[in-house]
Amino acid sequence: GVIALAPDLVKYFSKGGLQQAEVRDPALTNACAGVLAETSSAAFLSISTAGAMDHNGGLEAHSLALLDLSTARVSSTISIAQPATVMRYEPLTSTLLIGGG
Repeated sequence: GVIALAPDLVKYFSKGGLQQAEVRDPALTNACAGVLAETSSAAFLSISTAGAMDHNGGLEAHSLALLDLSTARVSSTISIAQPATVMRYEPLTSTLLIGGG
């Protein structure tokens, strides 16, 4: 299948091109990079987001979000110093590598 990451949503499609799901979540705002991370128990899409200006004129934190593909929900989010522009998941060691900024 195909997973499409846009600045405010994620869509996934079957191999035949049929859309299976569309996820919109405030945690995905300003998404700038993503990588599929599959474990033996679940599949996640790791997504880096760039902070946006909030209503008070301040900058929101950049973040790394995990989108659980089985539930189509963001399962966790952490703040990071800079938005990642390059991401790779290493399945042998279950390591997520991020870089850029």
